[in-house]
Amino acid sequence: MKKVFSSGGVVFRNYKNNIEIALIKDGYGKYGFPKGHIEDGESREEAALREVEEETGLKNIKLLDYLGEVNYKTKNVVNHIKEVGIFIDKKVYYYLMNVSDREVCVPQKEEGIKEVVWINLDAVLEKIDYDNICPVIQKAIKIIKMGIPLY
Repeated sequence: MKKVFSSGGVVFRNYKNNIEIALIKDGYGKYGFPKGHIEDGESREEAALREVEEETGLKNIKLLDYLGEVNYKTKNVVNHIKEVGIFIDKKVYYYLMNVSDREVCVPQKEEGIKEVVWINLDAVLEKIDYDNICPVIQKAIKIIKMGIPLY
């Protein structure tokens, strides 16, 4: 089975004294976090920042902390892996990121991102459509509520 490595981010902002998390609506119509393939010669952190910027349009992103990894098996539907349709073993590294409340989201439509939405910190677990990323968001919520410095 082919192994694939990706990186992504849990991005939050302080908007009118309300902490919000950015979620993307993917090509399957499900909500999750921006993530993508780690390019050759790219670090996990560099890939996470690049992919979040590409998929959300957010700029000036601060990478704050490592949240962990998610492993799963899936059928390959992306063309950067030559064998489309094969099953792959995927590992995604997630990072906690912060942006200012003035940042504007622009979904990457050409990659199938339908929209980017900001969800209240306390409601984000209810909005996530992928159960395997719940431990990542739970860790992010814990870190954010500990009072880390905001943008």
